[in-house]
Amino acid sequence: MKKNDYLALGATLFIPASHKRLEEIVSSNRYPDLKSLVIDFEDGLEKSDFEFAMKRIDAILGSITTKRVMVFMRARDVEHLSELLKLHNIENITGFVLAKFSLTNAVDYLDLLQNTKLFNNA
Repeated sequence: MKKNDYLALGATLFIPASHKRLEEIVSSNRYPDLKSLVIDFEDGLEKSDFEFAMKRIDAILGSITTKRVMVFMRARDVEHLSELLKLHNIENITGFVLAKFSLTNAVDYLDLLQNTKLFNNA
């Protein structure tokens, strides 16, 4: 896996997974100079919008075909990361932001990611 240059991230845009223009933003049509974004399922998403957002992201993943924008996802927790990893085309994203990562959940998060193309231990 190619190591990402953290300077290439630019000013990362955090956007709720339920945002009405999510697909337009992810596809670089809304902000053409955007370098990176995080699709947020945690703090930026109302609990009542969670199911809607999961269905929507499943549909959007197939349209992420350009690597012009680095697309990350922020899962709610370890269990949610497990759900996201089962989605078709999840490998189209750049990676994950691990919510509330700590010594108590680090092994669980890393165990889920280690056998995926989204794990970079460099």
